[in-house]
Amino acid sequence: MLNSSTIWILIPLTALMIPIIAILASVFKARYRAQQSSITDEDRDRLADLVQVADTLANRVATLESILDAEFPDWRDDHEGE
Repeated sequence: MLNSSTIWILIPLTALMIPIIAILASVFKARYRAQQSSITDEDRDRLADLVQVADTLANRVATLESILDAEFPDWRDDHEGE
């Protein structure tokens, strides 16, 4: 069993250790979240590729719409809700 002098040493030690552990836990948690939210170089490259594909597709749609406007001026009226 613990004697009274040991208890009087453990109580302040525990009181000091709890805040230190809580601070360390919050620091490690913040670092972990920062790592999880950062974007990698591979992600940046993939995103740049996707932006380029989206721009190409937007240009193709604009070209197709201009062709349709020239060939069938009322096509937008016929297909407005679709």
